[in-house]
Amino acid sequence: MLLEMNLMLLPILILFPLSLIEFIFPNNERMNKQVYFIAFAISYFIVAIKYYYGPDIAIYVNLYDSLSSPIKDLINPPKSSLDTERLFIFFFSFLKSIGCSYWFCSVIITTIYFAAIYNLFTSLNKYKTFALFLIVLFDANLLFFEFRQNLTVALFLFSLSAYYKRSYFVCVLLAVLSFFIHKSAVFVYM
Repeated sequence: MLLEMNLMLLPILILFPLSLIEFIFPNNERMNKQVYFIAFAISYFIVAIKYYYGPDIAIYVNLYDSLSSPIKDLINPPKSSLDTERLFIFFFSFLKSIGCSYWFCSVIITTIYFAAIYNLFTSLNKYKTFALFLIVLFDANLLFFEFRQNLTVALFLFSLSAYYKRSYFVCVLLAVLSFFIHKSAVFVYM
């Protein structure tokens, strides 16, 4: 429990003073870009190295270990999958079939999420570090524990970006994919 608390608090404790720099020097664009880059890299690294971490880990590791092949697991999911959506099972199974360890799979999910955040933040002109701080502060569970929800949020953010770029087909495709990764995505899109 203490380790979980420390790992989750670490990015918060690092991002808070970096966010203050943005507020102290709001017009120093060059420095704020560098601070944001440092904050983003540190946050990504801390979340990516989490390894076997969090309350859902037993469920995800057992599921990952029970997978055999993407098509077989899609058609007939293993009993350990419980109520997990099939596209998520397919995603997990695909990564396992190409030789990814469970830990590397968690790094891939973290990378997809942080890519979505980075893409979203390209529309911000100021206070990117503060925005990242707020995400880390309020969405720590999403970052550290929840794989299906993490992928769903990432797909939502990418679909939002596609919508604003008037790529409606991509937007709808990403929405449909997110529905099959986590059923609660339907509420987000509504």
